Order: sequence, then structure tokens, then C-alpha cells
Amino acid sequence: MPSRIFAIPAMRKGGGGNATVWRSALDIWSEAGRRWCGQVSSDPAEAAKSGDKRFAAPEWHSNALYHTLKEVYLLASDWLLKHAEVVDMADVERLRLDFHLRQFVDAMSPALLLAFNPVALRRAFETGGTSLADGM
Repeated sequence: MPSRIFAIPAMRKGGGGNATVWRSALDIWSEAGRRWCGQVSSDPAEAAKSGDKRFAAPEWHSNALYHTLKEVYLLASDWLLKHAEVVDMADVERLRLDFHLRQFVDAMSPALLLAFNPVALRRAFETGGTSLADGM
């Protein structure tokens, strides 16, 4: 069963947006392959310019897995939020949709999962797991 969000007219306008997201996804995975092969090194300045404090830990920029996960998440969340800007929707409905989508996007952040959070993992190892029992 197709999702109702794909029936929104603004999403069907100009199919170039989907080509852009596919191109960006391919770029991310291409860079991931180069990082895993050691052909791309991390730039410490890259970590500083990232405005999202959830991804401030250096591992999000130096580790190929974390970097790829972060980039794919940001691409998907940006795409979802951008395509929720529907032209023929009442302002109150647009605000409601935006609120709920932002809640969803924030809840899906890889930084919220222990397995994908380098800061929480580091703290768990440093404390011998007591940080997990304490709830950090």
C-alpha cells in the first residue's frame, strides 16, 4: 500500500528533487567506500563546522561507519522535511505536519542508539557499564 505522503502534489512537482537525493546518496556511499579504503582522511575543521551538536564527537567525522551513518541520516531527514513543505495546505496544518515530522526525524537520530553513539559507548567502556545502569 503506497504511503499517503507520496500523494502530496508538491512532492510530484519537479522530479529533479528525487534525482538530486539519489545523486547525493550515491555520493555519500562513494565517499564511504573511499573512507573504508583509507583514500579519504577526516578533516578536524569539518567537525568544528558541523552545527548539529548530536554529531560533535570526533568519531562522527573520523570513523567511516559513523560518518556514513550521519550523512545518510542527515540526507534522509533533510529530504523528508523539505518535501513536507506543501503549497496547498492551511498554515495550521503545515505547522502541525512540520512539528510531527521534526519529532520523528529527531527520534530517528542514530545518536540516540547506543550502538551508534560513540560518546555513550566511550562512556560505557570508561565506567565499566555503570553509566548504562545509571542512565548516564
